[in-house]
Amino acid sequence: MDNMCSILGFIEKKQVADIHTVEQMNRVLRHRGPDDAGTDVLTMFGAKQDNVGIGFNRLSIRDLSQAGHQPMYSGTNGDIIITFNGEIYNADQFRESLARKGYTFRGTSDTEVLLYLYEEFGIDEMLRLIDGMFAICLIDKRQDRIYLIRDRIGEKPLYYYENNTVFMWASEYKAFYEHPAFIPEIALENLTEYFMFRYVSGDDTLLRYVKNLTPGSYMVIGGSGISKVKYWDFPEPEADRTAEFAAGKAPQEFDRLLEKAYRSRLVSDVEIGVQLSGGVDSSCLTYYTSKANDHRLKTFGITFGDKVYSEEKYMAQAAEKCNAETHMYDFPNKLFLKSWLLTTYFFEAPMNHEGTLGLFYLNKRASEKVKVMLCGEGADETMGGYRRFYDILQYKKPGHRIKTALKQLLKERKINLPVLFGMADPDLIFIRATQYSDDSDVKRLFAKYDCDSVIKKRTEILHSTRGNSIRKYMNYETITYCQDLLMRADKTSMASSLEIRVPYLMPELLEYENRLPDNCFVTSHSNGAIYNTKKILKEKCASIFGKEFAYRPKMGFGIVLMDYFSSGLVKDHIEEKILPGIKKRGILNYKFVQDIYQRKCSSRASIKNDSKLWILWTAFSFEMWAQMYIDGNPNRYYDNCGQKLQEEL
Repeated sequence: MDNMCSILGFIEKKQVADIHTVEQMNRVLRHRGPDDAGTDVLTMFGAKQDNVGIGFNRLSIRDLSQAGHQPMYSGTNGDIIITFNGEIYNADQFRESLARKGYTFRGTSDTEVLLYLYEEFGIDEMLRLIDGMFAICLIDKRQDRIYLIRDRIGEKPLYYYENNTVFMWASEYKAFYEHPAFIPEIALENLTEYFMFRYVSGDDTLLRYVKNLTPGSYMVIGGSGISKVKYWDFPEPEADRTAEFAAGKAPQEFDRLLEKAYRSRLVSDVEIGVQLSGGVDSSCLTYYTSKANDHRLKTFGITFGDKVYSEEKYMAQAAEKCNAETHMYDFPNKLFLKSWLLTTYFFEAPMNHEGTLGLFYLNKRASEKVKVMLCGEGADETMGGYRRFYDILQYKKPGHRIKTALKQLLKERKINLPVLFGMADPDLIFIRATQYSDDSDVKRLFAKYDCDSVIKKRTEILHSTRGNSIRKYMNYETITYCQDLLMRADKTSMASSLEIRVPYLMPELLEYENRLPDNCFVTSHSNGAIYNTKKILKEKCASIFGKEFAYRPKMGFGIVLMDYFSSGLVKDHIEEKILPGIKKRGILNYKFVQDIYQRKCSSRASIKNDSKLWILWTAFSFEMWAQMYIDGNPNRYYDNCGQKLQEEL
């Protein structure tokens, strides 16, 4: 497996495909694959001259030789062409059978396996057979078609853009800025959702006409147009199997698949490390990975200044139990502004989670020692790890609703009567549970606020998601919130040419979890002060690290934003660049933002993160992104300033 990389391409509708444009687009994605690069131009769809350009950058993980170079060509006349970003974990199991069918392998890359699987079986069977994370461009000149494919769960991004002169695709949409036909525009219709939830769901982005291909689907581009095919979805709900699994059949099969997920993601010709946070997910991952490794495992963790929220002792405990070589980094306060700017450039969106700044720094440090790292993303969404899963079960109990109403009365001096009397829509309650900013604040911040459209969009996503009861909510989380986390993991790691793998999202494991009853994951009764969420994995964790370790509240990252906003270089940047930019742009309510900021800065009370501070963070982050991605070419920003900041980290 050789290809944690980048792919890109475009189809010109009115002019010749310029190889120089391909090379310029490819250059800005070089951070994703600094070990090799390839570009080409082709003639397709009845054109009389080259009208298709493709590009590729390679980060060598397996088969480090030139045999893994891309674009890669196959067929009698090289008429099947592939560029591929990702890893196919089960590629080796097909190599021998393909060789028996007459295919000659030049090397040991999974790219070559993909190419021959497609040539032998076609697109749908190829996708059914493979297990991996990927964004693939397959060009079949025999059929005059281009396939753009994204993996089942959405671990790898694949953006596309179309106007009346060009159709483009890329692993990161910053490449589009190097094409003269690209025109960046803010998608104002998506801003309400961003300010409410801090990300945009579905295939939308904050740029108009820029989409991220839906996970588990592919596009077919031919002379007659473009079509989309959904090749994977969550399994259809089955009849209740609680009694069957209560007999003890669930844990053994779950254990087998979980260990398979861990082990299958270890295939590599370079050393693999683990991102260790000290939580249940990453600690279990560390334990099983250390058992499967033939050398001492390296783990990497990040801590912040506020030790009240630090999980450092749990990281150390997990590492000691696994006899791992630990690498712990403290996020320096002086790097906050540099990290904020750089993560905005690499993330290609306003920086929504403040902890991402530390994650970006952690990945940069880890990349100095390993090329591949496993992480625990996905377990909370697929196994019901958040409190909201427990709360939605509790909503059915009158006593819980009364307690919730009293808390709301004391805090907000009002009572939600539909909730109190059990008349509220549970789907709406769950959707709203992931909302960061109050409707009233978003309405004051953004004049074109449209809450109804956002809730309608998310309700439609939830209703179209397969699953029963809590499983339906878990699957909804996997295709909404988890997508944002996966893009964060991908881009903050690839910024430092580091590959991230996500074992908990192995499709076979997720499909099996969909067949388990809800009480394997979330139960409606509490366990002391601990909510019974992610039950099946916590039980496994407790058997390894002890109950005190496994059954403790989530802590998260402890960044107190106003500590940064109110002093030093960050304060200067806000007052000299961001606030004037908000005023000049005229999209957000400048006075509302300024008033919150001034009150927060002058307050002598203990500064903690609250709803008003989230408004500041999202407004500031949006303006920082807009200055890079709307006011100019973000790649020129990186060339002129960002590269220097990257070197200073």
